[in-house]
Amino acid sequence: MKKYFSLVTVSLLAMAMVFTMPLKASAASTDQADEKLDAGKTNTLTVVYNAGDDAFQDTAIQLYRVADFSADYKFTLTEGFAASGLDLNNLESSDQWSTVADTLDAYVKGNSVASVGTFTVSGTNTTAKFDNLTAGWYFIPQVVIVCENEIRTFSSVIATLPTVQDRKWVYSVETKPKSETVVPTYKDVNYFITVVWNDNGVTKYRPDSVVAHITHTVNTESEANVVKTSVSSTASSSPKALAYGFFGATPLVSLLSETGDAAPSAEDVPSSTVKQDVNISSAMNWHYEWTTKDDGTVWNVTGENVPHYTLTTKTVDHGWILEYKLNPIPQPDPIIPRTGEEFPWLAVVLLSVSGVMLVVFGIVSRRKAHDR
Repeated sequence: MKKYFSLVTVSLLAMAMVFTMPLKASAASTDQADEKLDAGKTNTLTVVYNAGDDAFQDTAIQLYRVADFSADYKFTLTEGFAASGLDLNNLESSDQWSTVADTLDAYVKGNSVASVGTFTVSGTNTTAKFDNLTAGWYFIPQVVIVCENEIRTFSSVIATLPTVQDRKWVYSVETKPKSETVVPTYKDVNYFITVVWNDNGVTKYRPDSVVAHITHTVNTESEANVVKTSVSSTASSSPKALAYGFFGATPLVSLLSETGDAAPSAEDVPSSTVKQDVNISSAMNWHYEWTTKDDGTVWNVTGENVPHYTLTTKTVDHGWILEYKLNPIPQPDPIIPRTGEEFPWLAVVLLSVSGVMLVVFGIVSRRKAHDR
């Protein structure tokens, strides 16, 4: 147990470094706390966005409850995230944590998942606070601020509530997602999508192609020069804060409808957000590329779900890797002799009688041969 706890703690710290997101280490077991867990006690998550001179424009921060956890701190996906197929109980490396964060980000953008809380941040209040949360695994997607001369990305948030600190349960957690600022170079940049099949060569379940959904948002008075797609672009105001859960008109409407809020009017949907679907097939060696100017455009990719496979998304430099892992194929149930009235008693009796008759016939034949 101590070894397992050590691995989880190291993983969480590694994740914090990778995502530049300080998180409090979570307990691997309730045994790590000197006091008993109060399962009925509510939790609080406070997220402080240090925006500096950049001003949010009334951006809705969405909180999602990804999984429940049991008394021994084992996670089970909630109904809204069950289709993602993620395994949250065996994360030991920073790469695995990174893939989980990217997959959750893409899953939220590509599916109408209901949030458990919304907090609007603005230039005067950049702290999102969520109260009355039940115990579980929580996720907040990345937030991007598109400004005239730079793009600022705030890392996504993964938090388990409650957590353990100094061998005591902590029901109120605060985290400060750090940000990364990128200045457009206005040079040509190649982007790519690669589809990977993790099925040990079992190709009979693979489709002929998969659909990748590409969305992008264009900076002020800039125009994307897309070579291999027909995606168009329009101008946008600056600065603009985007919660990835609201990326694109369709996800925005469905997410707000699911949470009971009023659906936005056409004027409220960012006119600069464009969506393009592309088919990636084996004839393309499961690879797709496009070239555009690095002008402040924010690109995002989500893949479609494929039967018999679990999709994970990994974001790399100027690219996305969509990995489809084949789910375990159910084996047919073994044939078990039936009992009761359905058991073939008649056949058994006939076979037994036949066997006895053959034995008797053999004995009689031997005696006759001996007498001769």
